[in-house]
Amino acid sequence: DLPINVLKRNQFGAEVAGPLWIPKVFNGKNRVFFMTAWQSQKLSQLQTNAETTVFTPGELTGDFSHSGPNGGPDPNVVSYLQQYPYFQPNPALAAKGIIDPTRIDPVAQNYIKANLIPTTASGQLFQQGAANDNFDELTNKIDFVVTDKDRISVTLYAFRETTLGLGNPAGGNSSYYNAGGANRYLGTVSYIKTLSPTMVNEFRFTAQRNDGRQAFPASKQPTPADLGVGVTPDQSTGPTRLYFYDENFANGFSPQGPTQLINNTYVWNDTFSWQHGNHGFKMGGNYTPFQNNTVYDFYVNGEFDFYGTSGGSSFAQNDRAAFLMGTPDEYFQFGSAPSNIRTHNISGFFQDEWKVRKNL
Repeated sequence: DLPINVLKRNQFGAEVAGPLWIPKVFNGKNRVFFMTAWQSQKLSQLQTNAETTVFTPGELTGDFSHSGPNGGPDPNVVSYLQQYPYFQPNPALAAKGIIDPTRIDPVAQNYIKANLIPTTASGQLFQQGAANDNFDELTNKIDFVVTDKDRISVTLYAFRETTLGLGNPAGGNSSYYNAGGANRYLGTVSYIKTLSPTMVNEFRFTAQRNDGRQAFPASKQPTPADLGVGVTPDQSTGPTRLYFYDENFANGFSPQGPTQLINNTYVWNDTFSWQHGNHGFKMGGNYTPFQNNTVYDFYVNGEFDFYGTSGGSSFAQNDRAAFLMGTPDEYFQFGSAPSNIRTHNISGFFQDEWKVRKNL
């Protein structure tokens, strides 16, 4: 029996607000007001992935004599070994679906030695592991009435989060854990100037930064070069992925990263209001530069696909055996993709709210 998934979430926070007053130093009553708010979350949970078929200890040595119907030899492996005796020169052992251990592919041997391939006695695995999602959020605001005609407001905001999620199963009852999270920051300064009883100007500047992290490997694992895979990733972050079609089973870190999602936005805004007779004029302008500095790694370490029976493999029709013999059906790889997007938005407006009559 598997342990029950348990989620523990603790959320807490505090807020303080009022006039800024420091005894014998500064009295901000009716002039300076502040607000500070903080909240935090600490979340941990036990996660369980869906059942998947993995290698048995015997299969990992090349023995598929009990991997077929009713616990007998796998007929697809037998057929392939008899057709290609290089992988088992002994006809008696080939008839049992046993690959010659000395003919196991060197790259597959390196994966096995590095303890990257999961096994269970039954060949079935329910993977469990810990996950968490923790963050802290802080908001500060100050309103300063400089004079009866001048008011300044400052807002500062920060959010910092770290996450850890259960990934694909690895050897030794471990996992390719994925780390992530986000850091978000915002600052706003506004200045309101009352020029006369009928004229007011408001200037506002805002800067915002979003820094998200997606699918970062949470542990150090062998790279393609360490495993003898002859590829040159733009960024080596772990082993080349393996995908087994028959079992819908992936081995390796998430292909969606490591990805750094970074956006910077700046806003300059000015609005002038003038009440003149029956007319309420309002005009202003806005300038917003935007930066996107995302670096998106997608299948950056590459992936070997083994089609097996379900994918119509051209080889052993058993995806696990095909891995041991070094006969993938497909390989693909993408690079590290920086976006480096820059945009500039400029806008202006003019508005006249005209009262035709005093009662309209």
